[in-house]
Amino acid sequence: MTKRVRDERQGELFGWPEPPPMPVKAVRQPKRQPKEEPEAAPTPEMTAEEVAARLTPPEREDLVRTLPDDKLAFVVIAATRDLKRRLARSGAQRRSRSAKGGASDLERAVRQVADAFREAAPTDEW
Repeated sequence: MTKRVRDERQGELFGWPEPPPMPVKAVRQPKRQPKEEPEAAPTPEMTAEEVAARLTPPEREDLVRTLPDDKLAFVVIAATRDLKRRLARSGAQRRSRSAKGGASDLERAVRQVADAFREAAPTDEW
């Protein structure tokens, strides 16, 4: 069986019908989106102060425990510098007001840090 070949000249002579149109490729329907859940309101950006205020003591301890040594060292140095600045500022305010006479939270924190390092370090170094 031979395949008939269409020659444009033959169409004029013999009146062959036009070839059937090329089939149109099926257009893929876009995947149906699952039922849209109402979008949750975008969480507002929290400041570092707000994040710190929301952390519970166990969460803070876990955070410190999971920090690698280099990151922990950075946090300790930054915190120590800030603690010194705040302590100096509060000391100036306390002297001007001659406050209640008790140690502030910052002073207690400095004493606790110093005691912790004294306990951990060999006795001949302090």
